[in-house]
Amino acid sequence: NCSNSSNVSSWNTPSWSNNAMSNLCSISGCNTGYHLSSNSCAANTYSIAYNSNGGSGSMSNTSCTYGSNCTLRSNSFSRTNYTFLGWSTSSSATSATYSNGVNVSNLTSTNNGSVTLYAVWKQIVHNYVVSEIIKSYYNSGKKADLYYYRDIDKKEIDLVMLDGDCIVFVEVK
Repeated sequence: NCSNSSNVSSWNTPSWSNNAMSNLCSISGCNTGYHLSSNSCAANTYSIAYNSNGGSGSMSNTSCTYGSNCTLRSNSFSRTNYTFLGWSTSSSATSATYSNGVNVSNLTSTNNGSVTLYAVWKQIVHNYVVSEIIKSYYNSGKKADLYYYRDIDKKEIDLVMLDGDCIVFVEVK
């Protein structure tokens, strides 16, 4: 029975000729993530490349097999005045999709394909700038009335300051 093999999407239809069946159990297609190899469906392999996305250093690729867990490497990139948040498939991401060392699977179904994960960084100068503003308020004898704002779409204002009757918005770069 040809239909007992896993990861096969279609079979060639057997035909009768001179009372004998031909094309017995011939595979004509495999499921997504698998390719035809010696009349069976084999899992595709792919690699994960790591991009420093503004950082420095280098990292080796990770080899993966479709249908199996694959462990991401831990970040070895560095970037001055930034902290590493994780990995994303987008170079412009502000939040990470994947953390260091997590198991992932099926990032691409393309045989011998490649997926690039970009380091996601968060600038750490915010703390320094905010602490300097707080010090300037206290040194002038004023109370520092400071807030942070982020809306549901993750748009943010780094610092919202109440100064008397005024509201001051500060974006730290």
